Amino acid sequence: MKLIFVIYDGIENSVFPSQVLAPILNRIDENKHIEVTLVSFERKSYSKNFIQKIIPDYERLDFVLLYKPKFLGKISLMFGVRPLKKLIEKIKPKQIIARGPLAGWVVLKVNYSNEHLMRGEQRSLIVQARGLLAEEFRLASRLSRFIKKILYRIYLNIEKEVYASGVEIESVSQALKGYLVETFGTDSSKFSIAGKDIPKPIDKKLVNIWGKQVREELNISSDAYVYCYCGSAHVWQCIDEMIEFFTEEIRKNPKAFFLVLSGSKEVLEKNFTEAKIDKRKYKIIKVSYSDVYKYMSASDAGLLFRKRDIVNWVSRPTKALEYRSVGLKIIHNNTVGLLAEK
Repeated sequence: MKLIFVIYDGIENSVFPSQVLAPILNRIDENKHIEVTLVSFERKSYSKNFIQKIIPDYERLDFVLLYKPKFLGKISLMFGVRPLKKLIEKIKPKQIIARGPLAGWVVLKVNYSNEHLMRGEQRSLIVQARGLLAEEFRLASRLSRFIKKILYRIYLNIEKEVYASGVEIESVSQALKGYLVETFGTDSSKFSIAGKDIPKPIDKKLVNIWGKQVREELNISSDAYVYCYCGSAHVWQCIDEMIEFFTEEIRKNPKAFFLVLSGSKEVLEKNFTEAKIDKRKYKIIKVSYSDVYKYMSASDAGLLFRKRDIVNWVSRPTKALEYRSVGLKIIHNNTVGLLAEK
């Protein structure tokens, strides 16, 4: 069985290792008859050595890089249709999976404009809904109000075109499914809820071993109650709110400790300094993705605070999945539907 997996948000995206590559490798390991071609649309080219650092050589996995121009609307996406069409004609996959509406739009244009490719073949197409493209742009963009409004409408139209097309949709949450049905008129019978990209629980014995090792390495007391935050310092991640929460916890429990796993160390150090938190009560370190679970294991609870916004409500935060995989209690501010439902 040949499968093509198409992404448009790049191999350098922070969730690529856990949410794209790992599930693909798991598919290959679980089924010896599967051959996967991962197609990524990228603004720049990469050296072979750089790619191998991100995507290691793996049996029955091929990687194809296709060029994408600067986004100027649907005309930019059209640049990807012809090269993807040639690739599909060559591979003749039984299944195509597109991650998100931009990749989904390109794949749909290949199929709809070249129906002969589908004729006589049983080929399925799944679009993975992992968030809300237009709303995420609205929340994160720092462009002028005029440009932002134009691009927002373009993204919204692309989402509507893809999600109302009648293809199979794989959603990360029931909240996202409900939003797509209500907003874009997506057929509710076409949905499935994603499960293959959820990290598997890690053996408790291994978690305990890792936890002791990390606490010794970082000089964290064995009787400390450790709160963990793993992520960046974006505005919507509510760093100040988490620090405020931790400040209150210190007052209640002098043995409270905050372990922060982040590449935004300088920014976060400033936040902690401004909050006048004793440096002995926290540690900020950057770890590779392969070590994230090990360092999380030194904690008792994971913090996940988000701004109150539809983007966060329908999401399935990667960090929540990772916290759960090592058995951490998740402390949140009821802004993520998936957690609030629990």
